[in-house]
Order: sequence, then C-alpha cells, then structure tokens
Amino acid sequence: MNQERVSIVITTQNRSELLQRALKSVIDQTYKNLEIIVVDDCSTDNTADVVKEFQKTDARIIYVKNDKVFGSNASRNKGIKAAVGEFIAGLDDDDEFLPQRIELLLENYDAEYAFITTNNELIFDNTGWCTNMPSEVSLEQMLSENIVMNQGLIEKKRIEAVGYYDENLTACQDYDLWMRLVIAYGGAKALQTVTQKVYMEESRTRISSCSHKKFSGYFGFYKRYKHLMTKSDRKIHFHRIYDIRNKPISPLVSLILCKPSEARQKFDYYVKMKAQEQRERIGYKFLVDTLPKIENLPLDAEVMLYGYGTVGKFLYNRIGLRVIAVIDQGLLEKGENMMGDIPVIRMDEIKKFKDCPIIITPCLNRETIMKNIKDTGAQNPLITLYDDSEV
Repeated sequence: MNQERVSIVITTQNRSELLQRALKSVIDQTYKNLEIIVVDDCSTDNTADVVKEFQKTDARIIYVKNDKVFGSNASRNKGIKAAVGEFIAGLDDDDEFLPQRIELLLENYDAEYAFITTNNELIFDNTGWCTNMPSEVSLEQMLSENIVMNQGLIEKKRIEAVGYYDENLTACQDYDLWMRLVIAYGGAKALQTVTQKVYMEESRTRISSCSHKKFSGYFGFYKRYKHLMTKSDRKIHFHRIYDIRNKPISPLVSLILCKPSEARQKFDYYVKMKAQEQRERIGYKFLVDTLPKIENLPLDAEVMLYGYGTVGKFLYNRIGLRVIAVIDQGLLEKGENMMGDIPVIRMDEIKKFKDCPIIITPCLNRETIMKNIKDTGAQNPLITLYDDSEV
C-alpha cells in the first residue's frame, strides 16, 4: 500500500486515565500517516485536559466534544464523518494497539475482503489469552458469533455505503456493522498475529453498556439477521439472550444451546461444580452420571449411539465424540436411513461395527435394550447413561 491516511477514531466518556494509555498506543504506531480523532461523549472529568496535553506534542490529534450524551454509536459516526483518511480504524478508550498494528493491517489489506483485522490479546484481571480467528471469516461464521470482535481497518467509503453504525441499536453495534459489511463486500480477512490488547474487566463501564439496554439491542440484532441463521446459530443466540436476561437455565439446556467450542469446558465445569441445589435436576444428574463414563474416551473416539433424541444430539454435536452409526428404530420408521454421512441402522446390524462402544442414551427400558443388544451376539462395550425413571 502507498502512504494512505488512516483515521483512528477513539470514543470516550469519563475515563481519562484509561484514555491516556489508548492515545499513547496510537501515537507509538510505526505507521505515521495517521489522523487521531477523539470524540468525547460529554465527559465531566478531566478528559479535555488530558487530550490537550497530548495535542501539545502531537498535532495529529483532533478533539471533538459532544454538548450532550449521544452514546457510542452516534459518537463513532461523528468521528468517522469528520475523518479525512481513506481508512478508518477504531479503538476503544480502555484498549490499546501494539506498535505495528496499523502498518501490518495496511501491508496486508486486500479489497477482495470487506475489511481486515487481526487476533487480539484478551486481558481479564491481569490474565491474558489470545483469540484464534481463522484467516478468512465468512458470513456463515459471523452468523453464530462476532468472531472479529470490536475493531478492524475499513475503507471509509464502505462504512458510508452501508450506513455507518446504527444509532438506534443499543447493543451489538460492532457486530451489526461487520454483518452489513460482510454481506455487502464478502468475508473479512484476519491476520494470525496479535496487534491489539482488549481489556475485559467487567467493572469498567463502557459508553454503551447500560444493562437495561443490552437485551433490547441484542434481541434487535437477532431479529435483523435470524432469517440468515441456521437452527444451530439461533440456539447459540438464544443462549446469549438467556444470559443477558439472567434467566434460570438448566445445565443440560445451557450445553445444548451454547457455542460448540465452549461445550466441553462447560461440561467439565458443571460436573465439578456439584452444587447441592442442582443435584436432583435432570440436566445436572445427566452430566454427573455421563462424564465419568465417557471421559476416558478420546474426543475423536468412534462410537455408536442408541437413540438420537435430545441427549444423543447433545453428545454428537457438543461433546465431540465421533459417531459412526445410530441405532434408532423411530428414525428408520420415518424412512430416515442416514443422518448426513452417518448411517441409521437396525439392531441386527450392530455386528458390522465390531468392538465399537455403544452409548445407550436415556430411556425407560434400558435393561431390555441391553438384553436385546446382547441377544444379537454383538460383543460391543456398552456405556449406559442414567435411566429417566431414576429422576
């Protein structure tokens, strides 16, 4: 890329101490053709004085103060509209860029993608871990979660073309803009290096973080894009909506609805938790009874499932077991002989899969099923889960 001007837009409100770190990280960028726009959403602290002090040594800094509180969406849009750079790169006032962020983003920019971003270091209570985005982020991946998180490098004219940040949306502002950009211009490009630190402390209040608005914004986002979502995507979003509203949810339902990559960790957590008040719940009893029986199986172990109801689907989709066949008379009666590439088989076909463990999912006639399997002459190991009649 040539020496394009990049406009860095920082929105802030009453967090002058954190803003200093963010500003310093932009000033220290190895790429110097920058315009730094600070939009102050009517702060009542010493934010103006902090910015003026930085302006004494860096003429690239532009300070804009709202005369009343407009919120993050309107503040970001105000900064973008005032920008003269060909590219926009946002930064939250409590986060920071690593020195080569802008240089790397520009060097690797490809107009075939909607925008470009990188992995982030997420820091929570002084503990950090790095995101692991794919190098190309598709619309299909974005429909289940905001993989690219909160910032990227975007052509200003593209933000203008898709209508800026939605000022009526009270949550998911970044997510919504990324969705519109990806729909209009194709997937996002993600460099596999870390160039930004994102601080996740819950005690910090963001401009847009009023709890009573979070549900409304998130649900508005969900309604806007649910027509593009798969059934699995919708389940993941429903799980988040439950979390936002602090609705009680059983461990089993939580696992069925959660993001697949989080399921194993949640599974282990619920079993180890062993909260007294949870012990008699069906979902918790299932978890406590199940993990000891399958935890010694490798995550890629080949198994068969007897029954493909709620629990069978959970084991297949969430725990990561490699299901090579399903024994389910109900599916056969419906004429469903395959589930994708997985065959649905009769009891007398079990011997075709010699020595493959059979997981018998919850049922009322477990003993009869076990006897019927043994009557076929199959020698497969049987792993039985809890009996519904025990709950």
